[in-house]
Amino acid sequence: MSFVPGKLQRLLIASLLSSLPVAVVAQQQQINLTPAPATNRPALEPVPVWGKRLIESINNVWTEGSPTRREVRLSALVEGTPAQLAYITRVFQQNDPVKTGQTIYAMREVFSLIHRVSWQPGDMPAMQRVVASWSVVTPQLVKMIGVPELSANQRRILEQAL
Repeated sequence: MSFVPGKLQRLLIASLLSSLPVAVVAQQQQINLTPAPATNRPALEPVPVWGKRLIESINNVWTEGSPTRREVRLSALVEGTPAQLAYITRVFQQNDPVKTGQTIYAMREVFSLIHRVSWQPGDMPAMQRVVASWSVVTPQLVKMIGVPELSANQRRILEQAL
């Protein structure tokens, strides 16, 4: 606005400032502040489908040939880890021994895959963040070892995963 003479510049600024409260009120009326009820949570994806999708996403990272796409997929894996942990927590909160057992099997496969893959040196910082994030569920898993609804095989797999 430096090219506008002083009086005209002040007039434009004054007119903009005088119309500002109207714009703010109009925006406030459009915002819906009522929170969505907690009962509208989406249904949980079946555990075997979740596990297969997670394994595929890890496989897609380390098998990617293009360094640029590999970096993008690795970043998506890191950013998606909290959602994976939230899913596991929701499954465990259901206290369903079948789903819990399926989750334990899927987690064992995930940990096994992460462990046996020959990661590139540039992948290590991101993978360390992923593994560190998964350690958040360790206390839940340790508590589950003593749950009587789990079979001996499920407990053994859980101990292996830990």
